[in-house]
Amino acid sequence: MDINYILNETNTLEGRELSNRIDQLAEFYGVARQSIWRLLNKAGVRKRSIRVDKGETKVTDDILNEIATRVNISKRLNGDFTNSVKKAVADMIESGINIPVGYARICTLLQMRNLDKKSLSTPTPHKQLISLYPNHVWQFDITNCLQWHLKNKGGLTERDFERLFYKNKVVKEAKKIREELLRFVIVDHCSGSFFFWYYYTSGERTEDGADFFYKAFEDKKSLILKTLDVEYKGKYQMYGVPNILYSDKGSILRSKVMQNLFEALDVKIELHQAGNPRAKGMVEGLMRIIGNDFESNLKRMKVDNLEMLNKVALDWCINFNCNKVFRNNKRRADLWLNIKEKELRVIPNEILFKTLQHKPAVTRKADGNRRISYDGRIYQCPDINAAKQSVIVKANAYEYPSIDIHYDGKVWTCAPLSIDKYGRYITDDAVTFGDYKSMPLTKLEKNKKELEKIAYEKWGVEYKGSKDKRQSVAPANVNKYEVKTTQDNITAIRKKGVETVTPNIHLPLTKEQKKYEVVPSTDDYRLIPIHDILRQYVAEYGRITPMINSKIKSLYPNGVPTSITLTDIHNMIDKEININLLKA
Repeated sequence: MDINYILNETNTLEGRELSNRIDQLAEFYGVARQSIWRLLNKAGVRKRSIRVDKGETKVTDDILNEIATRVNISKRLNGDFTNSVKKAVADMIESGINIPVGYARICTLLQMRNLDKKSLSTPTPHKQLISLYPNHVWQFDITNCLQWHLKNKGGLTERDFERLFYKNKVVKEAKKIREELLRFVIVDHCSGSFFFWYYYTSGERTEDGADFFYKAFEDKKSLILKTLDVEYKGKYQMYGVPNILYSDKGSILRSKVMQNLFEALDVKIELHQAGNPRAKGMVEGLMRIIGNDFESNLKRMKVDNLEMLNKVALDWCINFNCNKVFRNNKRRADLWLNIKEKELRVIPNEILFKTLQHKPAVTRKADGNRRISYDGRIYQCPDINAAKQSVIVKANAYEYPSIDIHYDGKVWTCAPLSIDKYGRYITDDAVTFGDYKSMPLTKLEKNKKELEKIAYEKWGVEYKGSKDKRQSVAPANVNKYEVKTTQDNITAIRKKGVETVTPNIHLPLTKEQKKYEVVPSTDDYRLIPIHDILRQYVAEYGRITPMINSKIKSLYPNGVPTSITLTDIHNMIDKEININLLKA
């Protein structure tokens, strides 16, 4: 159909003439008249007059808001709504609320006001987060690949999901799973380069996390040589230590070992709230790519064990990073190679890497020469104010055995002091006899000087002596102390009392005084059965050895007096055992 011809034929017509001409055009082109009208409407032609009450409705905003609220509060964590618009409208009508329009019109009004289910499920807007350069931010995540297991002798096989899950309910077979196939994935946020590795274990273990991070941080050439047994010189590199590691609140990153490691490597860990996968969308997207593009191919190959699975995974990872177009017609591996030398922090050797996992920051007290001891070496803090003060010491992963000394908001990277041929640790500020110059005053010494000045100006007190043995000297014109207590004219009223009569304790007691005679308790002579004592001893001190058992029975064959406590028995036996050991 020629739209220009149709527009020219209908442009000046209205009413019955327009309707008749459209019928003629429909017959000429062999289409329905609605098709001609549809074509005219797309071209912007509207001959029908607009309703005066267009956009108006008898339903108030309060009614629409209540309907949307009833639906919205039924939203589950998985995004499903357990309530519907139809049920919400029916419940409101049943409660006596008048709704003057039908269900279809209610749905239209809710859509117009963005109150329908689709609008209520729309994610909140967010700002774009960018990383400055490769290795600035890495995103990390772990996924449980329940689909696969390596229990059978046949190698990697697929689980029967129909037996494991029934809709959203976990059945007994799933609870029997003791070992899981975990996929560790890390991705560089700037370039998109990524690396992943599999572990078959009973859960997220710290030792697996440390092993994965070393593989992710180390030079990929050595990893490829060890895993694939080939000398690789391609574009896929992605190594070094990131500045920021972004992840969810998983158990691995919250462990003390991982905290020690990343603190020593100067990696800032940022954890987002659970249930917010959009926070690290790049690694979440990679999880889907690996599951769809890589793991879907595992059914077509025989994977005998975990080692072979990681070998196949590494080979696929290299090809995907180097060959698949990622952004702006460029590959992920090519984008990562834009990293500059100053932005690449090389990981220490594997021995030091494992050592750093167990080396948290420690506190050391510097001596008068600001020297401290750490890991069998002697260091000196450059700040003179650190003398006799506590400092924080951390191992420097990139310049070891140098360490980082934190004091007063400053950080110094210090190398260990050298030892001369006389066995002396030589500090950087050491001087030779005859060339000695006094050191500048520290903050503490300046504060003491200020206090001495105040004492002199206010009371005339002077100080004499060296730095360490300064004494205050009172001024000569000090007057003797005068009593300044004043008397008032009020006489204190003396209180009446009863004179205390103290009996003469040396006189013999009379019959009246002997009226109440104290009879010693017989409980001290009551014996506790030996089996009761043994039961109480186990509850208090744990398991009884045969030696202790025989010793208690030999000491108290008839029972234990109530005056003797379990502590007495324990100390007596412990002392005797130590004496026997010394004699032996």
